[in-house]
Amino acid sequence: MRFTLNFPSFFTNIGHILAVIMISGYLASCSSSTTSSTNKAIKQTQQQVVKRSTQSAEQLVKQAKAADTEQANTLLIQASQQYLIENSPEQSLWLSEQLATLEQTPAEQYTLAVTAAQANLSLNEIERAQAQLQYCEQLAELHGIKHNFDFYNTWYQVDTLRAQAVTALNAYLHAFSLNAAASEEDINYIWQNISHFSLWQQDQLAKLQAPLVDGWVKLTQITNQYGGSDNFSTQLSVWQKNHPSHPANSIVTLLKAQEQQNALQDNMITHVAIILPLSGKQAAAGKSAQQGVLAAYAENPYTTLHFIDSNGLDFLTLPQTLTSLTASHVIGPLLKENVEQYLAIPELNLPTLVLNIPDNLILQPQQMALSMRPEDEAQQAASVLSQKQFKHPVVLSHQDNVSLRIAKAFVQKWHSLTGESPDIVNFEQGKKMQEILKQTLSVDESQNRINALRSRLRQAIKTEARSRRDIDMIYIVGNPQQTRLLKPYIDVNISPFADIIPVFSSSRSHSINTDQSTINDLRGLTFTQMPWLLSSSQQNKKLANTSKQLWPKRSDSLQRIFAMGYDSLHLLAKLPQMQQHHFIRYYGQTGILKLGQDNIITRSLLWGTYKRNKVAEIAME
Repeated sequence: MRFTLNFPSFFTNIGHILAVIMISGYLASCSSSTTSSTNKAIKQTQQQVVKRSTQSAEQLVKQAKAADTEQANTLLIQASQQYLIENSPEQSLWLSEQLATLEQTPAEQYTLAVTAAQANLSLNEIERAQAQLQYCEQLAELHGIKHNFDFYNTWYQVDTLRAQAVTALNAYLHAFSLNAAASEEDINYIWQNISHFSLWQQDQLAKLQAPLVDGWVKLTQITNQYGGSDNFSTQLSVWQKNHPSHPANSIVTLLKAQEQQNALQDNMITHVAIILPLSGKQAAAGKSAQQGVLAAYAENPYTTLHFIDSNGLDFLTLPQTLTSLTASHVIGPLLKENVEQYLAIPELNLPTLVLNIPDNLILQPQQMALSMRPEDEAQQAASVLSQKQFKHPVVLSHQDNVSLRIAKAFVQKWHSLTGESPDIVNFEQGKKMQEILKQTLSVDESQNRINALRSRLRQAIKTEARSRRDIDMIYIVGNPQQTRLLKPYIDVNISPFADIIPVFSSSRSHSINTDQSTINDLRGLTFTQMPWLLSSSQQNKKLANTSKQLWPKRSDSLQRIFAMGYDSLHLLAKLPQMQQHHFIRYYGQTGILKLGQDNIITRSLLWGTYKRNKVAEIAME
């Protein structure tokens, strides 16, 4: 028998179901629709649902009363699906849940779980929908069930609402491959999403191995790196040769047409005004940025530079000053307070790249900002590391404002991706650092238990203090000196009975001014860093060597500002193309730069690690 209930009891249950459905319909008609709050993507995909029956859900339920047991079950499963099509998710959910309590085949369990996920989604019960999809994955793995279009379509919608861009697009690619009615609109939708991805998001998507994903990612990488360059069309032709039947060929045709049109445009950069603090308290930062700009200018002296000292500058007369200089573009200001003054002047409508992020003011279309916010790299680190099967990270953060901002950004991103919130353990440099670390790893509790056991036994025993086992990753937010003290403490206090806990950090933990003893102390530490401060394939090694000879004692913070000045001048020529085509990236010394819809340029950083005798770039994504 298919059901655990006997035949008369089964039809008694049918009558109960009918009564509840009628009541549910009445309640649904009296309540506001929950589907009105769904976003455009959900509405678009709901239109793709194929009706499974020409009969209404109520007709299917009535037929089930007169059918035999097996046929009744099939009809009721169809009814639960039909209720969704009729925009009655409450009835669909109730019926699918009732049917799930009966003895079903794995395939029927799978169908009911997908239906329940769809109904929960329509009711904005996102976590419940996600739980049903996870159950579908378990059934598929145990019984060899192939996921269908409805599963992937629902997964896409759920992860879109959860702001999980990578896994949402992965699901969309699967649904696209199963959709015989897929259209050019679907192809454009995929392209619009993947072309906005950062480099590390592209790598995450590629590893999920959706159908045709390799062609999509390769095309995105080509447009990122070669978009706007003389070699762009050639690279697109190579892609077409390697992927002759890929659906993105229509995108390539469009890109080539746009490239021919862009070749006719001329964005002249004749006079650039650069506003920096060249005197006063922040002169060191301003001069480092100035030297970076001049280093870029030496590689391509195509324009005239005008440096303006922002210290003591009267911003009210700045429009007249820029007019007198016949400035066509502006770089700067550098300091946040000066940026806000600059942006508050409506007459300043020149194409501008400011070097700091305003707190409240909105950037105009001709104004862009280069972000060097440390929170950005914390979000990148959380996104990448959360895909590495780590479940229980702990964040060790120094108690200065910048470190706490980074730690908070890491935790918030981790929570948005996993639903879990890692603990933040604050430390102070000094004697308390080791005590806090021992408390975090619960080594002190283990030692107390050992001492108590020794006193009871009143004899010498050989013991080892054990660290807690539920921590599987540590993320450090501190400067190089603090990290150099913490890392050996972590290594020493990990129990010899436990697995090694991987340790990661932000770029603040790494300094280019390291000696061999520092490298030994930090061995195994993995961190994010801009190309300029990491010996890597993207680093301008010739310029790095020259910079080291000219300014051997320059601090890491000033090195970052130098790199920002260098990138800023090169960016000017690239920004019009980046603004017109969101897929274009600039591979700079501060990172791989992407222009967002808010006109803020964000960075993807590289990963480095301390090995036995050197610091080296590694591939984490």
